[in-house]
Amino acid sequence: MKKEKLITALVLIAVFSTGAVYSQSDNWELKKDKNGITIYTHRVTGTNIIEIKASFTVNAPKVVMTSILRNVDDYSEWMSGIFKKIQKVKSINRDEWYIYYEVSVPWPFENRDIVMYVKTMENGDADILKLTCTPSYCSEKTGVVRVKEAEGQWTFTATSSGQTKVTYRFYGDPKTSVPTWLMDKLIVEGSYNTMANLRKVAQKKKSCKM
Repeated sequence: MKKEKLITALVLIAVFSTGAVYSQSDNWELKKDKNGITIYTHRVTGTNIIEIKASFTVNAPKVVMTSILRNVDDYSEWMSGIFKKIQKVKSINRDEWYIYYEVSVPWPFENRDIVMYVKTMENGDADILKLTCTPSYCSEKTGVVRVKEAEGQWTFTATSSGQTKVTYRFYGDPKTSVPTWLMDKLIVEGSYNTMANLRKVAQKKKSCKM
């Protein structure tokens, strides 16, 4: 069970995590389709790394979605409580910032942490948030394992009906000896729960003026 909690924690930190350039493969397998949220996975050839793609449509404009991701102080509303610390360590400007996460992991495993550089950009009808791991930006902490390879992307695309299509992709290696079947299950469930929580928060905030 401790290993399950460790993987779940790493999945939730991997809301902003991957290991390298996204695969161009069309060999996606549908793992979950529930309440309008779809979760696909793809195993990176020759590895145990699982790439994931999640999507859903939310009854809120894309400006609300982008605002939620900018507002680090409110991440606890839709991200798991296993985070010991979530902090915006530096704001470069409105569209660029650095964020630090520390995940509480049960003994005898060590906590994990990660530092991400976030950049927001527009591409036609879509807002894109690209997240890149910057492990050397903050000093490492004794007794905490630093995640050193990570990358991710959120895409918020406006629809003609005023809704937003949300697409999230990542892949990463949790660096722990957990059976592939269990890791696959936890990644799918962890990602689904995060997307469901995010949609609930967005629909509550949709009437807010941004």
